[in-house]
Amino acid sequence: GFVLPIAVLFIGVSMGIVLSYFLWLNNKNLNLKYRIAATQALYNAETGIAESALPVLYSANLTQDTLLDGNLVNSEKYESKYLVESEFSYPVSFNGKMRFKVNLPAEMSKENIEAFILKHEKTAHYIGSNKPKRIIIVPKKIINIVI
Repeated sequence: GFVLPIAVLFIGVSMGIVLSYFLWLNNKNLNLKYRIAATQALYNAETGIAESALPVLYSANLTQDTLLDGNLVNSEKYESKYLVESEFSYPVSFNGKMRFKVNLPAEMSKENIEAFILKHEKTAHYIGSNKPKRIIIVPKKIINIVI
């Protein structure tokens, strides 16, 4: 009688191996589902598109003005003058570090922006007695003053 106990032992060990393999496989599957869900959530957060809107966006005719429910926007009700930005909030940086923001007209020229910024009281505070080496102005983006 030593064959039966050894057979039972082998059956128990093999069933333990098979069970541990299936548990490992299930864990891998759950990890994959979690990673996919986390990636989808991050994508939705970055793009601002909700998952419930995706089927509507796929079926919508995007060559026309459409709402998320698929209905067309009546563009005659909307006036284009409200879509034009008349003012822009420029971040003002000194040596690449943003210090404050200033609201200026969107169509202001670079020369006028530079003159306005150099006269601003916060600019005088950050520059002190130094003379700016360079003033970088990117319209509707940023103002950077290199000291």
